[in-house]
Amino acid sequence: MIVMKFGGTSVKDAEAVRRVVQVVGRERRPRLVVVSALSKVTDALLEVARLAEQGDGLAARQAVKALHRRHEEMAALVRATERRADLLATIDALFQELEGIAHALAVVEEVSPRSRDAIVAFGELASSRIVAAALEDAGIASRWLDARAVLVTDAQHGAALPDREATDERLRSGVRPLLAEGLVPVVGGFVGATASGLTTTLGRGGS
Repeated sequence: MIVMKFGGTSVKDAEAVRRVVQVVGRERRPRLVVVSALSKVTDALLEVARLAEQGDGLAARQAVKALHRRHEEMAALVRATERRADLLATIDALFQELEGIAHALAVVEEVSPRSRDAIVAFGELASSRIVAAALEDAGIASRWLDARAVLVTDAQHGAALPDREATDERLRSGVRPLLAEGLVPVVGGFVGATASGLTTTLGRGGS
């Protein structure tokens, strides 16, 4: 198995994602695809957290809506109508959840490291969904996986360290069977979760 990692500039827009699909399609070995958030999205999500911490719920909500629109526009690269509709519904649900989190944090004017990780994780969750749908649309059998169900970390929010033994077990049980079926698993980089399920991030460049 090989791991194919694509950074933010590699998935910055629809044309970039099409190139990713071509690269993955040319590789015939079993592969796991790991993608970052779209270019500059992590910075934008950190700004959402900053605005919420300042109690500026309106600005935080507007920032979330701008990110929502950008990801919706990316869904246009998926040609199959039903698959695109499913992707749009997923994107809508993600950003509605994010908007709710930002609103709640703006009310209390407090963003803990744990809450900041929860916000920042949305970048990878959304981009990996888009890439998985694009691969499927191109005829490459793939399966989206929530990185938080694969990468187990400690609870050092913002700079979490992987638990290699626990992660290896998740890979054996959750990823190997997909590879054996000829599927291409797609996960977001940078994001994991504690053994109890709390969202964590590995720190910038951590994936």
